[in-house]
Amino acid sequence: VGLPGINLNDATSAFPQFTFQNIRNLGQNGNQPLITNQNDFQIFDNVTWIKGPHILKFGGRVYRRNILFTDARTHNGSYGFTGVMTQNPAAAASTGDAFADFLLGFPANSGRSNPATWWGGYGTYWHGFVQDDLKVSNSLTINLGVRYEFTPWLTGYRNQAAAFDPTRAKSIIVSSETDTIDLSSQRLADVGYALFGDLIQTSSQAGLPLNITKNDTKQIAPRLGFAWRPFGDRTVVRGGYGTFYEAEGTSGRLNFNFLPFSLSETVTAAVNNVPPRTLADFYQGVPFGTAVGTVGWI
Repeated sequence: VGLPGINLNDATSAFPQFTFQNIRNLGQNGNQPLITNQNDFQIFDNVTWIKGPHILKFGGRVYRRNILFTDARTHNGSYGFTGVMTQNPAAAASTGDAFADFLLGFPANSGRSNPATWWGGYGTYWHGFVQDDLKVSNSLTINLGVRYEFTPWLTGYRNQAAAFDPTRAKSIIVSSETDTIDLSSQRLADVGYALFGDLIQTSSQAGLPLNITKNDTKQIAPRLGFAWRPFGDRTVVRGGYGTFYEAEGTSGRLNFNFLPFSLSETVTAAVNNVPPRTLADFYQGVPFGTAVGTVGWI
């Protein structure tokens, strides 16, 4: 929409968000558009062998996940209007109107972040199982089984996976097989690294694997079930127990949660005078990242 200092990536630019106190907002929540490119590949096979009272089942699966998506916080820009610019300083509680601030082009604050380019990760899972449905008698069947699952932590796309360890002097750990971080994987990552590089180390420097978190190689998942007809065919009592493991999602180490790849800033305008910051040029040509202060850990 021609507002300088925001929409820093034309490929994913969209209308900014205008928020108003006490009335409905205008525009998206700042992280649109979202683009997803996900590929899932599976190879699996099962074998059933019936012998006497046993129904034996064997099987396995190889599962490959490739997940890519764009995401950001406020890369399209956000502008907040609270009525503070049109209030009477002598009676601030009862004066001022957010929409009047908007008509005058005087935001109370504005936020922006790095552009939204590709995030995500990939990994290959290996699962196998064996199960026995044992018919103990005409009234009782027992199900016994066990699965083994190797479900590794996903490797970040262009090594953008990261984690936080508060016990270390450099608490932010970023995936890399060397002592160098690929700052070209996200636009303006160099800004975040220039500001907070003293808090960042690579997984190689931290003595951790490329996907940062050590894989669990002991995911053994037992299965136990039964079907019992204690009073004939009209009543069946069933029960079961199992251990289940969940694969990693993309809302933690692989998303826009970590420096240096993700950085946001908010600028608050001065009040009680003629506002020097307007919609025409709220950021006044100041480069992105200048207003970022101390990191707040959430």
